[in-house]
Amino acid sequence: MKKAFAVVAHPDDIEIMMAGTLLLLKKSGYEIHYMTLSDGDCGSKIYTSLECGRTRTLEAIHAAEKLGASFHPSITHDMEIFYTSEMIRKVMGVIRQINPDIILTHALEEYMFDHSICAQIVISATFAKGAPNYTSIPCVDSVQKDCRIYHSVPYGLMDMYGRKITPVFIVNIESVMEDKSKVLECHISQREWLKASQGHDDFVESMQQMCNKIAKYSVETNYAEGWIRHSYLGFCPEDFDPIRDIQDSIVEVKYE
Repeated sequence: MKKAFAVVAHPDDIEIMMAGTLLLLKKSGYEIHYMTLSDGDCGSKIYTSLECGRTRTLEAIHAAEKLGASFHPSITHDMEIFYTSEMIRKVMGVIRQINPDIILTHALEEYMFDHSICAQIVISATFAKGAPNYTSIPCVDSVQKDCRIYHSVPYGLMDMYGRKITPVFIVNIESVMEDKSKVLECHISQREWLKASQGHDDFVESMQQMCNKIAKYSVETNYAEGWIRHSYLGFCPEDFDPIRDIQDSIVEVKYE
């Protein structure tokens, strides 16, 4: 069975940026996997770090269950996602265990470093998965398999300088938008936190508005997720593009 692995920085990042694409991949026959590097322990003004981490982990487990995805535990805390050998080796251990065809992760240009550093870690871990002399944590045998990385467009559709980021292609998620919204609702602890910290009155509605904005690149849908293909060099043949397994949902963005 083909496999897709979504690996992001925080609980709710998958639901906001890529859950629709994951659901479509599952419908097309993929085994799907879910991981957040951080347990999200700083996302509260009410709970202690320990309480918040536990709460958000339970919410993430519930969300993964609703997606029909295998859940993989977090390996660190908020604001502690750093580009280190230890982090790369831990992520690589999970990648070697799953041995995916597709990896979905953040954009390299994001509004916060946790997201962009997560993407850097994922790229290096994927690149090194076939190198037996680079030992993973825990130790898992190296794997030789083509794998393509896809970066979601950044949250807010801009980089940290406020410059617009345009997707290379979008995925029509209108058929699974209701399910995507319900999965995001699993992260109930974030409703008040995002309202207090970022001014979002309704985080589900904010997600829907962003998906609607991404869909403006096409006349075929009202809701979409945006993607950028990572270079094939060092990962797979140039024509290896397994996201095409949901071909009917993909719209390439035409630049003027």
